[in-house]
Amino acid sequence: MKTLEHCCSIDPNDGRAWIALARLRERAGSLDESEALLKEGLRWEPASCYLLQAYGALQERRGMGDEALDLYAAALRANPRHAPAWVACGLLLERRRQLDAAATCLLMAKSVSPRSYYVWQVIGEWHKRRGELSSAREAYRRSLSYNPRNAATFHAWGVLEWRCSHQGLAAQLFKKGLEVSPRNRYILQSWACMEARSGRSDEAARLFAKATSKKRKNRPDGATWQAKALHAKAAGKLDEARQCIEAGVACDPRHIPLYHAWGQLEIGENNVTAARDIYQRGVWASKNERDTASLWTAWALLEERAGDYEQARSYLREALRRDQWAVDVRLTWALLEARAGAYVPARQLFEGAVRIDPTNADVWYAYEEMERAYGTAAAADKVWQRGAAARGEETGAPGTAGLGAVPGGIGSSAYGGVNGASPPKVTPSMASLPTAVLQQAAQQQQRANAATSAVEQEYGVNSGPRVTRPQPPTRLGEIRE
Repeated sequence: MKTLEHCCSIDPNDGRAWIALARLRERAGSLDESEALLKEGLRWEPASCYLLQAYGALQERRGMGDEALDLYAAALRANPRHAPAWVACGLLLERRRQLDAAATCLLMAKSVSPRSYYVWQVIGEWHKRRGELSSAREAYRRSLSYNPRNAATFHAWGVLEWRCSHQGLAAQLFKKGLEVSPRNRYILQSWACMEARSGRSDEAARLFAKATSKKRKNRPDGATWQAKALHAKAAGKLDEARQCIEAGVACDPRHIPLYHAWGQLEIGENNVTAARDIYQRGVWASKNERDTASLWTAWALLEERAGDYEQARSYLREALRRDQWAVDVRLTWALLEARAGAYVPARQLFEGAVRIDPTNADVWYAYEEMERAYGTAAAADKVWQRGAAARGEETGAPGTAGLGAVPGGIGSSAYGGVNGASPPKVTPSMASLPTAVLQQAAQQQQRANAATSAVEQEYGVNSGPRVTRPQPPTRLGEIRE
């Protein structure tokens, strides 16, 4: 750290030192100090696309999406050829369900940096999330052709093949990934999970032991301990599972899925009070408000099981405060209202969810099933027709949020844009593109806001008393009294 501070004092116009120093402070949990360092770097170099993007990423991790978008746009205005900023902007817009604008950003990233292994890896992940597996595989091949030592691409591709039940091919990809990065805990974790779910417990235990070995240079993170805990839970070793989760919380206290898994373990043992304490501890520990939406949702379902519907609704309200684009939270809330017999608010919540993500099959199916259970077959048929039409428009009509398709995958001169057009060439006029993309995203956001405003006003998503947040305990053991 002192070396980086010395670098900043020698050449304050070099943004790399400011970014590295800010990341160190962020990892230490000092987000305000990290922000102050990035601001100081921008004071010396206000047009640095690297500093602007790093600042935007920090704000995004803090749950400040609007500020992050503005910073990404500023980075792209400073340098329209900065592919990482295009990627970051695209991924943020995708999380907001603004898929047309997100696709435009990823197309621009590919256009300005066609030989970037990172860009192709992200494009592969985009296709995988949409079930376009051939295109995803082709993107991964492109990524590895530009950087055959990128373990992250081997990992992503291996997970894809595992999910497709091609376990032999997945194991080969994981093995190749470990050849270039022998201590990669993500590959070890995924490989171990695959072996465990295939019934090969001995091989899974060996891989988990390697992933969590104290002799490794990179110590295991929360995700690794969580995976090992779930393996132990599946084998009926609940004490071992708790020990793994406690070890994960000790080394990575901000890993929210750990608290979620721990809470579910305690609920399974009818330790309701312990589960409540664990969820509260997770909310306290997180530095990213958006990440806690899943904890608030799980906590709401726990309160529903206890018969306290008002408390459950208040926790779902907290979840939506932290992630207004969370379709799964709206779906959970709608199903809760349906189970409570409140079909009118359930319909309004379903309508808000399908307007944010009109191609979400799970929402349409749940909506249809609710209408059938309520005894209105005509309404259920109408919901089914609307859902089928929405998915058809999204997948087959011009102007949909896709990255194009060519035989064998994506890329080459036939690589289609959002409207089937070829990617634009990079010219000085591209400096206006970030503003155009954000305008496109803003229009989508206005439509989503208009669709959900009635629900939010009716059920107090943006109003009403907040859940109190007392000071956290000082020791981990205090939650298990």
